[in-house]
Amino acid sequence: MRQMNLTRIADLDLEIDVIVSAGLPQLSFYERRLADCERCVNGALCSKHSPRKGQIPASKNGKLVMLPCGKFEEAMTRKLLQLSGLRKRFWDCTLENYLPETREQKAAVKKIQNFVHSLPGERGLLISGPVGTGKTHLAAAIIREGLKKKDTWNYRFVEIPALLSEIRAGFNTKWNSSSPMKMIEEADLLVLDDLGAEKVTDWVREQLYLVINERYSQMKPTVITTNDSLEELEENVSQRTVSRIMDMCDGVLLTGEDFRKKRLRGGAT
Repeated sequence: MRQMNLTRIADLDLEIDVIVSAGLPQLSFYERRLADCERCVNGALCSKHSPRKGQIPASKNGKLVMLPCGKFEEAMTRKLLQLSGLRKRFWDCTLENYLPETREQKAAVKKIQNFVHSLPGERGLLISGPVGTGKTHLAAAIIREGLKKKDTWNYRFVEIPALLSEIRAGFNTKWNSSSPMKMIEEADLLVLDDLGAEKVTDWVREQLYLVINERYSQMKPTVITTNDSLEELEENVSQRTVSRIMDMCDGVLLTGEDFRKKRLRGGAT
C-alpha cells in the first residue's frame, strides 16, 4: 500500500483480499475520487467522474463500496430549489429547523408533514398568520420535502407581487403574457407567497382570480401564504377568489410573535 502511495485508500481499512482483487487501476481511480471528495465543498467536483456522480468510496464490513454523498445530494437539492424560483435566503428552510413555539405552530408542522406525505394529491394549503411567524419558511420547506420524494414533479415557488409585475410588464410592453400563466398552468405543485401584499386594484383582483381559478380548474395542489384573515382577503382579493381558495385548500393557522423581532432582542428563535 505504501509503495502504491494510496494513502486515502489505506485509511479505508480494507481487507487484503479486497485490495488485491481490486487492482491498481481501480484503486488509483478511488484514490483520485477520495482526493476530490476531500477538496469538494458543494458536489461540483463530481462532474469529473460522471459514472460515479454523487457517490463517495467507503469501506463497509471490510468491503469497498460506493455510498451516496451528502454534499452532492444537498447541491442537487439547492439547484432544484433555485430552478423552482425559491430565493437563496430560503434554500435552507426545513421542517426540522422551524422551531414551533405556540400550539398552533406545532399543529401547523404536523399538518404540513401530512400534506407532504400525501403528495401527489389535489388539495392545497392556505397558510395564514401574522408577519414573522414562519409562513414562507414552511412553504419553502414543503418544496424541499417534496423534492426528497425524487419524483418528476414540477415544483414552483412564486412571490405574488413579483408575479403581478411580470404579468403587468407583459401587458405594458405588448409581450406575450402567456409565459407566467403557462408556468401557473404547468406547475404540479405551486406555492403562491404573500397573497394580499399587493396594492389592491380591479386589475390586480382580476389577475389573481385568473391565477387561482386556473389552479382550481386544473385540480392541482397549491400552497398559498398570507398575512390576511379570510375577511381581509375577501375585501382585498374578492369573495369569488377566496371562495375558490376555500374550496381547494385546507387552512393552516400560525400564531405567535415575530421571530425576527425576537432575534433582534436576543431571544430564542
